[in-house]
Amino acid sequence: MENQIISFPPPIPISIAILAGIAIGPLLLLLSYKPFRIAGTGHRLLVAIALSVTAWLAASWLSGAFAVGFAEVLGNVIVGALILAGASIVAFIPWSLLNWGFTLTLLLNIANEAKPITLEGWMDRFGGSDDGSQALFNGRLRMLISTGMATADGQQIKLTRYLGNFTGFVSTVAAILFNIQG
Repeated sequence: MENQIISFPPPIPISIAILAGIAIGPLLLLLSYKPFRIAGTGHRLLVAIALSVTAWLAASWLSGAFAVGFAEVLGNVIVGALILAGASIVAFIPWSLLNWGFTLTLLLNIANEAKPITLEGWMDRFGGSDDGSQALFNGRLRMLISTGMATADGQQIKLTRYLGNFTGFVSTVAAILFNIQG
């Protein structure tokens, strides 16, 4: 027991996988502007993840990390792949909310108004106010109110002073930063 060596830094493929997972965000930023811009936001995320995985595999191979025993290489590859899968999921969640999140889109629509907006005006911006969409909008409005992001004063809807405005501001900045038109 006294001659046992403990190695704190992870093996090279695992370290590179951590760095490659962190690189997904900067890659998304790079792929948001010319000359590397990818128009579709879904494709942009997939390319960023693919570049991250490719960089991980190439850097791990070039470092000579695959020259050790089969079991150790297999373990390192599995752990690295799991790290990158986790990083991909972590990147996907805010990316999908920012691009395709209906509730966030509705929140940003309120944030872009200088004054409170009516429920009918809010619904008209998204295609009308038939019975089905009114139920959907009422559900989204209840969710925004219950999370403290919006208030409804009679028929007037507005963002809350701190949480609603902060969420709207951060989301708007992120959409501008990642060049997302919505």
